[in-house]
Amino acid sequence: MSPWKTTRPRVDHQATAARAVAAAGRWVFAGTYGSSYTADSMARLVRTGSGRRMTAYDPAGAYDAYTERVDDGHALYVRHVRGEHR
Repeated sequence: MSPWKTTRPRVDHQATAARAVAAAGRWVFAGTYGSSYTADSMARLVRTGSGRRMTAYDPAGAYDAYTERVDDGHALYVRHVRGEHR
C-alpha cells in the first residue's frame, strides 16, 4: 500500500440527510474527503439533489452544503433548508 494513501470511512449520506432533517436548518458534518475536488463535487450533488446518483438529498434544493479545509482533507457539511429562504 502506498504511504500516501489514506483510507477514510465512507460517508453514509442517508444517515447524514436524516440528521440534517432532524437538526432543522443547522449544519451537520457529513464526512471528510481527500481532495477539494471530490468534496466540492459532493456538495454540488447535495445542493442539486442529483437524481439517480444521490437520492438521499432529494428533492433538488431541499439541502444546502459547503466544504471546509481541515487537517486531514476537506470536510463536507450539510443542512436541510426546505421551506427556508436562503
